Amino acid sequence: GDSDGGLHLFVVSERLEQPKTIAAHMLSTDSRPILCLDIVRISGEWLVACVGDTSGQVSLWLLPGTIRQTPASTSKPATACGDYLSGELPTSPFFTYTAHQCGTNCISALLEIGSPAEHMAGAGSTLLICSGGDDEAISLWSGVLSLVCANDDSHELSVTRSNLIRRNQASSSALKGIKLVGSKVAGYRIYAAGYDQRIALWSIETKSVEERGLVFRSSTPVDISDINCLDAMIIHPHKGGKMDQISIGGEGLEILSSDPSLSEAARALRGANYILITCGAGMSADSGLSTYECMPEEYREICDPSMLVTDTARFQNVWRSFTSTYSETKPHSGYEILDRWCSQGKLQNLCGDEGIGSPCWVYSSNVDGHFRRCSSFGNCVCEIHGFGGQWRCAGAIGQDQGSNRKGRIWEEWNSSRSTKKQCSSTTFSIDKDAADEVIGCKHCGRPARPNVLLFHDTDENVLRDISQQRERYQEWEARVEDEVVSNGKTLVILELGCGLNVPAVREESEEVFSDCLKRIKSAHSERSGVVKLIRINPRDAGVSVRGDGAERHSISIYTRAEEALNQIDALL
Repeated sequence: GDSDGGLHLFVVSERLEQPKTIAAHMLSTDSRPILCLDIVRISGEWLVACVGDTSGQVSLWLLPGTIRQTPASTSKPATACGDYLSGELPTSPFFTYTAHQCGTNCISALLEIGSPAEHMAGAGSTLLICSGGDDEAISLWSGVLSLVCANDDSHELSVTRSNLIRRNQASSSALKGIKLVGSKVAGYRIYAAGYDQRIALWSIETKSVEERGLVFRSSTPVDISDINCLDAMIIHPHKGGKMDQISIGGEGLEILSSDPSLSEAARALRGANYILITCGAGMSADSGLSTYECMPEEYREICDPSMLVTDTARFQNVWRSFTSTYSETKPHSGYEILDRWCSQGKLQNLCGDEGIGSPCWVYSSNVDGHFRRCSSFGNCVCEIHGFGGQWRCAGAIGQDQGSNRKGRIWEEWNSSRSTKKQCSSTTFSIDKDAADEVIGCKHCGRPARPNVLLFHDTDENVLRDISQQRERYQEWEARVEDEVVSNGKTLVILELGCGLNVPAVREESEEVFSDCLKRIKSAHSERSGVVKLIRINPRDAGVSVRGDGAERHSISIYTRAEEALNQIDALL
């Protein structure tokens, strides 16, 4: 486009050891200067050029999208675009709309491909166009395109169900660069920048083809002055996941990156009716607690039940120090964020009821008990390894499914086992400062143990507590799964800090995810809902579930749990 309103189409041919040839064609001689344009492919044969001018208008042109290997006219040198292009050239735009009150400075277009079922039903694809103007506004236009071949073999493009949204005062200055990225499944993002030296992130909230909304998410300052252009693309780093890379030009060039998975996660959580929070050691590590990999060499010995019998003082002193650390450590900010999401209405689609109970459950391998401090969860926590803040009588540590464990140390231990009911049914807190005293059961006086699952632990009292929590969780999960499959509900599985070394929680996340996907697929029902898996881990955020749409419904975020939760919360 030029400042005289001319819109020029060029075909440039460059071949090895041959002279360059250029064919040109003037598409328009409008008097209004052209400020921006973008081209999007709508099919194998056709392109659409989206052109913005100083009046604030946007015009759409249908252009041929394929080039002949050799010019159609071989009797003379090819100088016209028509000699190279497979298709007729337009004489006017097929659609025009007013995007801004004055100059359309920047524009970005993207084709939203419908599902295979929509194509089979004859539905066209939706074209999305966002633009920024001198009026400090962002506009979003959408319309369904249908390509029709006329009797004279010419082609016409019709637009139906068009809709225009204009967000005034989107910037404190004229907008000079804009880019639309994303997909129908993952959601769309808009990056925009202008003379105010800030880059802003917007999202498109879609309820239907006609009903969309522009929502501001965040902004950040940049060091480039006199900004006049912006571009962005999705890249895939070696470690996995994906990133948006944004380049801003003006008096210099600045390149930034943004993790689109965070926006996708926020979008999924906003639509969640139920949330299953699954947690591993990485969630605790962000509070400063040691993970299994960082424990001293003696940790494996201390986790052996026989150590309580053979070296009671050493066993209890180490676990007393763990209990003290768990209680004195302040949970990181991510716990408060989760508590607020699940209890204070920030996620407005959550729908706990009498049949389901709480809309949120926690399934955790951590023994620090930090989720117990959150008011939202109460009895909605399944701690598969127990809780290190509680102690109990260790009398049943020598039992294995109702029978005595074999070995001399267990024979001596079991010979004096208490039969008091309180020893098997109650837990208690301990004096963390009495380091030299043996911790005894409050009821029988025999040595006590932490209420956590040790290696090869067969203590029926510890196992019973864990089993009761697990049964309540499984009942909740089964009901939620039925709601997703039969009543159109949305379940989001939010996995935090679950690595590969102790994969039990990771496997639970994927099992629930896979089961829901398979049931939704086999139901073949319009009433079926959606399941999403958000996996947050700085190294191992990939999802191994394949098929049944798993790739489209999983989100991998390669960062720490606390950092990701804070970033998602800001986007919410």
